[in-house]
Amino acid sequence: HTWPGATPVPTLGNTNLDFNASGEIWKFFRKHILTPTLNPVSVLENTATESLDIWPNPSSDFVIISGEEIQQADISITSILGQSFTLPNATQQEKGRLELDISQLKSGIYLIKVTNSEKVLSRILVKQ
Repeated sequence: HTWPGATPVPTLGNTNLDFNASGEIWKFFRKHILTPTLNPVSVLENTATESLDIWPNPSSDFVIISGEEIQQADISITSILGQSFTLPNATQQEKGRLELDISQLKSGIYLIKVTNSEKVLSRILVKQ
């Protein structure tokens, strides 16, 4: 197949020059305004001194969140669609380690955000 309106390439065969596909697509899209309907989700960059691990990842039933940053921190989960979820059954296993039950979440991609008095860290979680 060739792209209508593109420069013909002899080895690919004939190219339709009756119209320009790129031009037609641009005419269509410029009529429509892209309006954000979702709350933007920001992911903050980490420095080498910050450690926050989520495993197993991907997971289907539970994840372990480990790192010094989870001590006295608020933990939130947001879907890629911007929906916030309350934490179901978070269990402190030991200092710096938290087990989180994610079995009630639908399959998808989530952002786990850990906020304490000093910083905010985010990690991606894939729920199977």
